Amino acid sequence: MGYVALSARSLPLHCPGDTVRVNAIIAQLRSGNLSLGERAAAAALQLLGSGEDDYYSVDSVADLRINVDSFSPLMFANTVFALAKASEAPGSPDWHTFAREFENISVRKGDYQGFPSIMYHSSDWIGDNISRGNVAELTENYSPVIARTKSLDEMTRYRGKFAALADSAVFERVRMTEMGFRTHRVPTLKKETVKRKDLTEDLRSGDMIILVPNRDGIDFYDIGILSVEDGIPYLIHLSPQSHTVVKESDSLARYMALVSKYFQGYRIIRLRE
Repeated sequence: MGYVALSARSLPLHCPGDTVRVNAIIAQLRSGNLSLGERAAAAALQLLGSGEDDYYSVDSVADLRINVDSFSPLMFANTVFALAKASEAPGSPDWHTFAREFENISVRKGDYQGFPSIMYHSSDWIGDNISRGNVAELTENYSPVIARTKSLDEMTRYRGKFAALADSAVFERVRMTEMGFRTHRVPTLKKETVKRKDLTEDLRSGDMIILVPNRDGIDFYDIGILSVEDGIPYLIHLSPQSHTVVKESDSLARYMALVSKYFQGYRIIRLRE
């Protein structure tokens, strides 16, 4: 899929330094002859050491904002993918290009309409971005795939965790969205398949791995970006253990074994060129 220019929008910044850092990362990604996935993995590595963001728990407006210092799990992936896509743009892409790509991939239909349009559940994110040609899901290319049924109501169930939901109109919009994900089918690969050679040989740098949790209400325990080195995939992610962005020293299979009690299975998502 070729690059498609997006309309400009002014997004708030976490701090002015974000523009400088985004520009530097984009310039570095453009310096090598990298595929889109390799650019995503390289972008993820540039964000090592960044922390966890509590923005949506404390900000009553909770606009979509540019922040390369701290993240929620899905916003980490949004940032990585937007950096990769912006770096492939023609001309002289900069943080303005990133902002357009960030909005495109982070909000429903790529059109920011306040806090309720920001996608929180990974299933919502996957379906929306597949429909607009941004990503492809590879999960069902392999077997056995198990259909996990979940009611995705984390935001309305735990309203107090999201400051913007104090506004009744905002809450109602989010509630209507989550109503669409009651008894939602979540395709997952069994955990042990990550050891299969045919599967691991297909994984590429830049692929997104989503670990589907045991508990109801939400559809991710962990979200990360792969870096494949000498045929071995490693996960770069906002670690649920350290609450910082790390590249695991263990392989993906080993890391998944270590946290196996927290999740049921996993999904594989790939950026579309």
